[in-house]
Amino acid sequence: MTDQIVEVSERNQPLVKYPTGVLAWLDDYALKIREVDYESARRLFDTGIFGFGTKKIDAYHSLDEWHHDQWAHVWSKTTGFQFHFNSLRTVLSADGSLCCTACEWDSKGIREDGLHFPRNGRCTILLARSTDNEFGWVGVHSHFSMVPG
Repeated sequence: MTDQIVEVSERNQPLVKYPTGVLAWLDDYALKIREVDYESARRLFDTGIFGFGTKKIDAYHSLDEWHHDQWAHVWSKTTGFQFHFNSLRTVLSADGSLCCTACEWDSKGIREDGLHFPRNGRCTILLARSTDNEFGWVGVHSHFSMVPG
């Protein structure tokens, strides 16, 4: 299997070492979460995305389902979402068509009384090459989880 991997990033490496467009894609996705901009975020993902989120136990099987079951319940109740690039690791396929990203993230949750609480976690996002946006990647799989505890 390792003959299919062209590059594995190391933790805390200089940001220029990551595959072109990946950091900008992650930055843009984080911005869309902070702005609660569902429509602009949708262009970052394949409509058939499959994955897991923090809101429900079952997997989601499409972008519409993920939007309805995760984004619509979480994004408006958080603030300050950001990926931690110092924890980012990437694995790029030999042909450059897939890039697996994994990193930690944090945000603040907003309770009904308006008080904020830490809402931290980790994620894995599998990106596939695409011409559907300016970053050259779309998410085809995602797994977000909260820090245990």
